[in-house]
Amino acid sequence: MMRGSVYWSTYKIIEQEIIDLSYSITFDDCQAGAYSNKILDLIVRICINIESLYKDICRAEFSKTETTIGKTASKVVGYFGLTNKMLYVRNENFCFCKILREIMPFDYNAKDENDFYSVYCELKHDRLKNARKANIRTMLLALGAFYILNVIYDDRITPIQNNVYGTEVPFDFSYNTNIFSSEVFNKSLHDIEEALFSIVLQYNGKLDNEPIDFQDVARQCEKNLNITFREQKQDECLFVTSISSNYMKKLREFEKKYLGDTIATRTELSLLLGDYYSPKTYEGLNEKSLDVLMEHIMMNFDKSIISIEVNRRSK
Repeated sequence: MMRGSVYWSTYKIIEQEIIDLSYSITFDDCQAGAYSNKILDLIVRICINIESLYKDICRAEFSKTETTIGKTASKVVGYFGLTNKMLYVRNENFCFCKILREIMPFDYNAKDENDFYSVYCELKHDRLKNARKANIRTMLLALGAFYILNVIYDDRITPIQNNVYGTEVPFDFSYNTNIFSSEVFNKSLHDIEEALFSIVLQYNGKLDNEPIDFQDVARQCEKNLNITFREQKQDECLFVTSISSNYMKKLREFEKKYLGDTIATRTELSLLLGDYYSPKTYEGLNEKSLDVLMEHIMMNFDKSIISIEVNRRSK
């Protein structure tokens, strides 16, 4: 059972009501300021849940809440770096072209057009006076914040197939929503890039001491491994890849055999660089080295190496 299941059930009900509403009101750039009593009601319901989620997340992480909801919210937002978290708004019934395609629900200054929480407080205390502020823009920003807090509180790990890391890196991921998605920070690919360059540096330094063109190495590896090394803004990603604990256990066992076997290291690097047919690639590769190399290759065919989890600033 998901830790945040009570919130997810509420989120899904509200999300579906918003999708249903988009059949009656056109959700596009021109209509972002459209308001109604229904939208007002949705904003209030969403933000009541947000306030409760702030408290539950604070209890889960720090065992207690702050003295006020404002301080509790600030602590959660700061701890998880929520100001930078970006969501893509994607639904077949939404027609946003210039605005609300990408949102950062927690990135606002008090009383600006993105401050959904101030609008909620104004609606709560003086509904008639502030009814025009209950618009589609504010509603989607509030829903996006509700979604992000749900993801964080749930803190779920999602196993994925390795072949998702083809040419589609980086990619975005939708978890339990029909409206939002967020880019995944490919930590495993980032770690592979750093580890690869480290191996190249050690390998090159021991063998011929020639200057290393890391960009050329990266291009060769991208070509042969069908991956792409790209810069990503980790702070903006709501999700991050993680190496599964089962794979890490296998890797630790493997390292005991692999440590110090420079022949296997050199061979694996040569294969990564695409030197499949060069006789030098396999020089000195004895039976033990070949066993180690094949074991490593088979490990990397495992379909449960990678998982997607919440990108927590605290880690």
